[in-house]
Amino acid sequence: GIEFVQCQVCTHIYQSRIIPYSNLCDFFAKDTDINIHSSDEQFEFRSQELTAPKVFAILNRIKEVTPELTTGRWLDCGCGSGDMMYVVNKEGWDSAGYDIGEVGVEIALKNGLSAYTADLDEFHANIFPDIENSNKFDVATAFGYIDVLPDPFADLKKIKSMIKSRGYFCMHQPIYKSLTHDLNSRFPECAIRYFNAGQRSCFTEK
Repeated sequence: GIEFVQCQVCTHIYQSRIIPYSNLCDFFAKDTDINIHSSDEQFEFRSQELTAPKVFAILNRIKEVTPELTTGRWLDCGCGSGDMMYVVNKEGWDSAGYDIGEVGVEIALKNGLSAYTADLDEFHANIFPDIENSNKFDVATAFGYIDVLPDPFADLKKIKSMIKSRGYFCMHQPIYKSLTHDLNSRFPECAIRYFNAGQRSCFTEK
């Protein structure tokens, strides 16, 4: 029963009726279904098979542009169970992350990661200033994160304020013209992760 519409000018796809953000936060705080990354048993597999290739793609690109940046501070926005931080820490980076999902953060903490149960506003105002050696981050990642935000522009400004002037922001989002979205459109009653009440935006290449 969730209707998505597409702008004829910019091609962006979004919900026609936006669920209040507070309701969404209440859901994601306890969710174990949509955020499939919160399965404790799958943590090692997910880290190595799904996350590591993404991390190495980012690191290889950084090496091409800024070869002197081999380690530094890394922020993962919407860190889930911490698989991104787990991989980058092994590569010598100092990472921190935040997520409102309590189950995922518990898994991250079990693995010795610096994860915080917080949204961006809480992290930016209260946790970031208090992190030890709280100089700005060299890299920030937001994977499957921007599409659930009520005001992506405002949140991106806050994230930018925590990144060094010559730092990197890496965003990864599902794209509308893909096999996954095509299947979800054809079989909407089976859609778990995309085209659901939790996804406000769906991106196109434009």
